[in-house]
Amino acid sequence: MNDFQLDVYLHELESIVNIDSGMFYAPGTNAIADFFIERYSALGMNVKREFSEKDTEKTSPIVIARNSDSDTFDLTFVGHMDTVFAVGEAAKRPFSVDSNGLAHGPGCGDCKAGIVMTYYIVRQLLKNGPKGLRICVVMDSDEEKGAKYSRPFMEEIAKHTRYCIVMEPGRAGGEYVKQRKGYFRYLVRCHGIPAHPGIAPEKGANAIYEMSRWVTEFYKYFNVDEGTTANVGRFDGGGGKGDFGSVADYAEFTLDFRSWTAEQLNKLDALVHELAAQPFDPRCKIELELVSTRPPMEQTAEAEHLLDLLKESGQEVGVPIVAVATGGTSDGNFFANLGVTTIDACGPTCSGLHTEAEYFDTKTVEPRMDVLLRLISKLFA
Repeated sequence: MNDFQLDVYLHELESIVNIDSGMFYAPGTNAIADFFIERYSALGMNVKREFSEKDTEKTSPIVIARNSDSDTFDLTFVGHMDTVFAVGEAAKRPFSVDSNGLAHGPGCGDCKAGIVMTYYIVRQLLKNGPKGLRICVVMDSDEEKGAKYSRPFMEEIAKHTRYCIVMEPGRAGGEYVKQRKGYFRYLVRCHGIPAHPGIAPEKGANAIYEMSRWVTEFYKYFNVDEGTTANVGRFDGGGGKGDFGSVADYAEFTLDFRSWTAEQLNKLDALVHELAAQPFDPRCKIELELVSTRPPMEQTAEAEHLLDLLKESGQEVGVPIVAVATGGTSDGNFFANLGVTTIDACGPTCSGLHTEAEYFDTKTVEPRMDVLLRLISKLFA
């Protein structure tokens, strides 16, 4: 790209990495939204800041930019403005680039480097891209929380999109992502019956025991080879008169289960509701709270063809292209689930996601931009 300057890109990126935009932190997420609204508007695009009706505190803006009045898009770029880090983290370890060209800072790679990179790609496409290309850029602020508010916006855009490029970070080895698992996340609560554990234990319904049986049941489906996993991330229980003084009348746990296919996911989801309707101890009462869910990004013939074109584009600029499957999810899952041909992890290569060790390789920014621009030129030649 003749007009791309890495130092300018890094300066702009620094300004948003140094803004705390953790999930549901309204001042930060809206400041990032302001940054992009200003820039996409300056390109002459139609830009909107949207909020879900459920987001009464306006913590999670969704920025949507388009270059035409059409509601149908040839190409949609997807990224997110939120991070997993708490307020104060940006001041604690502000953006920096070391002598090896590795950039550091909270959310630098996931996903701020990718969404700034998107701006430069779109700018180039508007100048020299295929004639009449209808572009959409959508960025949410709650991706790290399962797109609690933004999912309906993503899915509505997906219904009118032909190709989707997800600007999540590339893997540390430069890999793109061609397939992702889907998941369900539940908070499961159990209300039992308290009783004296010595005098009348039979009168009690132990909620901890009930929930333990649930955990055992779900771990029967844990099969790494098949790609189906279950995880209990937190388990709490007890109540009544103390640890020893009463049969536990309450317990809860968080449940995350994942699979490559919607069919298997739906089987596990059916099991959750079956157990809730008919617990092992019928005296227990179960409450299910669906915290979040994402469908899997299943591989299709169209996605394989897109990957082939990506590999051709990489060969032309000397960038080896490898695509992998991963158990992690992204907003790209929503697009792929609705039949949109999708390629993911198109941002700069990154490592240490969600930790203080996070970094991305600045030397990969321009080459990966060139790969995408060549891919787009092939798609719309």
